[in-house]
Amino acid sequence: MDRGSLVKLCYLLMADGKLKGNRNMSISELVISFLHIITHNVNNRILKHQTARSGETVSRQFHLVLNYVLRLHNILLKKPEPIPENYTDERWKWFKGCLGALDGCLGALDGTYINVNAPIDDKPRYQTKKGEIATNVLGVCISNMQFSYILPGWEGSTADGRVLWDAISRRNGLKIPQGIFSMEGKSQKMPKVVEQVESSMPPKFKRKTQNTKHLWAKQEDAVLVDCLVELSKDSARKSENGFRTGYLLHLEKLMAAKLPSSCLKATPHIESRYKLRKRQFHAITEMLNHSSGFGWNDVEKCIITTEDVFDDWVKVVPAWLGCLPIKNDLIEAKIVHEQLCSMVERSDRDLLGPNNQQIPKLVAVFAEVLCGGKDLALEQTISRIISLLRKIQQTLPPAVLASTWSTLQPQQQLALQSVLSS
Repeated sequence: MDRGSLVKLCYLLMADGKLKGNRNMSISELVISFLHIITHNVNNRILKHQTARSGETVSRQFHLVLNYVLRLHNILLKKPEPIPENYTDERWKWFKGCLGALDGCLGALDGTYINVNAPIDDKPRYQTKKGEIATNVLGVCISNMQFSYILPGWEGSTADGRVLWDAISRRNGLKIPQGIFSMEGKSQKMPKVVEQVESSMPPKFKRKTQNTKHLWAKQEDAVLVDCLVELSKDSARKSENGFRTGYLLHLEKLMAAKLPSSCLKATPHIESRYKLRKRQFHAITEMLNHSSGFGWNDVEKCIITTEDVFDDWVKVVPAWLGCLPIKNDLIEAKIVHEQLCSMVERSDRDLLGPNNQQIPKLVAVFAEVLCGGKDLALEQTISRIISLLRKIQQTLPPAVLASTWSTLQPQQQLALQSVLSS
């Protein structure tokens, strides 16, 4: 901070915040000590030696200035305004007030970590993924990088979505006018309008994304199975529990020879598809070899059984739900979540019954898939999930429904409230 900015801040604290100096320290000294602590992350022990004052005095003066700074929030935090038509900044040109029904973009928001000194018992809650002890602070800024809203206080282990939910749900929280949107951080999903704008951008302005998504065709699946059969006959590639290291690259070469135009890669395409087919094969093998009442229809290429037998077999669903939702493989996630919908629809009497103890977990999985949007499920799968959730809402008693809803995280509750109220 330069001298001019310091003088302005001291004037604001004195004129609007009513901060006063004392016989030992002037206003400028109080503010400089306050800024030194928050800027350089120093503790009282260091500052008391630099200022020749006790740690208690340093702490009292710091909180004194902090309370007066908080009184200036109406002045220091700018009120956001939509990006106007005549705005010239290239970074915001795609979010002006020409987005159809929207009036424009207010600004950007994201969470940031600020290191803190937490008590020993509380350190696990403040520990981030990188092992640092920090607090998760939500910051909202307008187009010229001036802050319009700040929410501190959350532990470092808290997800950004939960912090955002707290910001918009609290009494004096983040307010976004109807028809306006804010660009959200990397851990949240942007509104659809942003995706529509990006599709019209020149290539150099578009976001760079990894092109790893691939929808498998029936021919590709058939070729993969043929290559796996061929690989299983090669004794040099087999091991006791499967294939030797490097089998994925060999599969890639085999598939490239049979389907030159497919452009399938060992990772992630072939690897994720192989894992999915392997799980499906194990499920089919379990039905046919370890369960009575199942048969194989060689014409339709499917398993046949009675409804009662299938209902008994569905009891394995709780173990399956423990592995869902799938997030690390977006291609596999869409397929597995669609299969989950099919299984629930076929056995809704058991899975959606009022006495089923798996309802909270099932609802949590569905809510997490809805939070992930199109990344975790196809549009028709999302529609089926919404239909099943409405059926659960109509079937369960109010007390059981309230108990189920209370087990969800705030962002999951918000997602369900959004889809079920529409």
